[in-house]
Amino acid sequence: MKLTDIVAQIQTGNKIKVKKSAQAVETTSGSVAGKDSVSLSSGSRDVQKVKDILQETPDVRMEKVAELKARIESGNYNVDSRQLADKMLADLLDEESLLSH
Repeated sequence: MKLTDIVAQIQTGNKIKVKKSAQAVETTSGSVAGKDSVSLSSGSRDVQKVKDILQETPDVRMEKVAELKARIESGNYNVDSRQLADKMLADLLDEESLLSH
């Protein structure tokens, strides 16, 4: 999974709302201070969930590395250069289209 796949799904219009409550809290000096509260939009909560998932996801998939290493060592790993080039160009174009929006 590429980071750009996740970034494309995140909405950037997330806002944090701070509300003053109707009830006031009296301080020790006798003055009145408002009580603040924070509510996050559902989009902000979704962004936090994505961050948590990304932190728990390992950077390297060791089982995939071991499989590829074994195939390379045995001589059974062949790369189709045309397919590789097509995939690289497609990924580049996808990233450019994300950046232009």
